[in-house]
Amino acid sequence: MGGASLFYEEEAQTGLAMKNIHHYMMANLDLLSKKLIFFTVNEGDQHWSGWAAVNPWVQIARVLYEHAKAEGEESTFKDYADYSSFANGLIACDGLFTKGERHARCWIWSPNLASAYHDMDILRKVSFFYI
Repeated sequence: MGGASLFYEEEAQTGLAMKNIHHYMMANLDLLSKKLIFFTVNEGDQHWSGWAAVNPWVQIARVLYEHAKAEGEESTFKDYADYSSFANGLIACDGLFTKGERHARCWIWSPNLASAYHDMDILRKVSFFYI
């Protein structure tokens, strides 16, 4: 019975985390328009580290332009062609360990989720999305 109890406790924690993420995204629908987005990580209740996403919208604009260019429709996103001169990316801040690409992968979902919430807001569908 102890294993089942642990399972339900983990399910409850996951549900609470998803609900908190949902509330945060609902309150910050303009998240991708920010120049800097800060994330903190508590690693095993023993160590804190942080990340900064720099100009996340630049990468989205760059990808949209490159896809349109590959399809011969770069005029659709011609305003995005100049964004290649803007700095963007993820910066790790950890005084104990060096963080690299492998560690950054877990943060890629966040701008993707912010983009989905933004799109749902534009389409006036975000109010139908409940957790």
